Amino acid sequence: MPQIINLSPIGEVLPGDNLPIFDESNGDTRRVSVDQLETYMQNNLDMPDNSDEVSFLQAGTGAVTRTVQSKLRDVVSVKDFGAVGDGVADDTAAVQAALNSGAASVYVPAGIYLMGTDSALTVPAGTTVRGDGPNTILLKTSGTADVFSTTGNNVTIESLRIEGPDNTSVDGIVFNNCSRVRVRHVQGYRLASTVTVGLSINCDDVLIQDVFSDDNTQQGVHLNKATRAVVRDCYSTGIGSSSLHHGFYIGNCTDIEIANCRAEGCYGAGLHFYPQSSFNAARLSVLGGQYQGNGVSASSLRGGVVIGCDATSSISDMLLVGVQARNNNGYNICTSCVSTLDIRDCVINGNAKATANGIYWEVTRAGNYSASIVGCRTYSNGSGIRLVATAGTVDEVWVDENLIHDNDAGIYATGAVMSNFYIGSNNVFRGNTTSGNLVGTFEGMGAINLADGMTAPGTVAGMAQIYVDTADGDLKVKFGDGTVKTIVVDT
Repeated sequence: MPQIINLSPIGEVLPGDNLPIFDESNGDTRRVSVDQLETYMQNNLDMPDNSDEVSFLQAGTGAVTRTVQSKLRDVVSVKDFGAVGDGVADDTAAVQAALNSGAASVYVPAGIYLMGTDSALTVPAGTTVRGDGPNTILLKTSGTADVFSTTGNNVTIESLRIEGPDNTSVDGIVFNNCSRVRVRHVQGYRLASTVTVGLSINCDDVLIQDVFSDDNTQQGVHLNKATRAVVRDCYSTGIGSSSLHHGFYIGNCTDIEIANCRAEGCYGAGLHFYPQSSFNAARLSVLGGQYQGNGVSASSLRGGVVIGCDATSSISDMLLVGVQARNNNGYNICTSCVSTLDIRDCVINGNAKATANGIYWEVTRAGNYSASIVGCRTYSNGSGIRLVATAGTVDEVWVDENLIHDNDAGIYATGAVMSNFYIGSNNVFRGNTTSGNLVGTFEGMGAINLADGMTAPGTVAGMAQIYVDTADGDLKVKFGDGTVKTIVVDT
């Protein structure tokens, strides 16, 4: 058999090069080009030349065969369209091209994607944008355009971080006129707001979950004109530069649930509900969560949870359960213009004594109102519970099973229409000093537990206060003119 020996080595094989081949039929040695050999192998050996000729079979019973090309196109990466992710190159156009590709899911791998062009990324309907968690950063260093914007339905943005230019114009994610939208596992830094929903037109069926907002100039999460929205497990800190800026700001909304959220160090309120412009908000719930150290700005809007509305609007069916409001500068929990209020199992403490209140409920306009405050612990505040009614009709106020201690006043109620006020027999009062345990006129009261050994309350015009004198143990009443009479002598 002929042999080919002593051939010189080459460093590279090119498509036009010839290779020796041996013909077994006659013992001849011939040559064939690299191109010819490739064509022969593809035509005769069924070798694929691209991914649409390679089969893929998923593990599991019932799986069907697809091409590798089809499988890979399930998810589009922004890097398929030229995004670099080095924090230097402007990736705006590449990311937008990936969003416009028609893919149901657009993947943004770990990296820093500079959003240098002053136009928002538009997310089409039915699209999911998914990153690699906080390692995927969309960085905006200048301009006023928002980072993400959409008016499409069925949109999800999740698992990424957005950093803004630290001004009052750039929002991280903006939804308008949408339904079935989701934001999950998103971090926002130095933005106007991390997430804003329905600022100009309605959004319906909204989920905002595990969103972290830090050092924003206006709001952490802002909902307005939204219905059936849930904000869950979110955290806002260091928000705002004035009293109008809050950790969570809820405007003209209905059927809203704020669950297990946390806000601290915000200029205004940790959580602020404020419908306006003749809007009637309804079915608003705050379930669990912590609101502490808020109220940096010296304003009436500051505090932990602040609920109010303008003169043309109203709120009905407000529920707060298991909320912790601590050490806020202003109010811990403040409500006004709420026609039906239910507060249960909350812990409220640490407001500046004599200047602020634990739970504050105010009625100052026409209408029918009722409130229930049950199972709460309120301590180290100005008034543990303060109720003011100067207009409208108070159908019923029920206060029971609360532990009210070490406040300046235990329960303080005032106002010409404060009637149908019931204090259950299971409240516990202890160590409320300056203004006594109970201040005001109450109807339908059950038994009252008074702390033994209490200093004389301060004088409150037009009100009589009952207390146990710390000096002699006698049960006494101090009238609005300052005179004191003994009811029962301790024998």
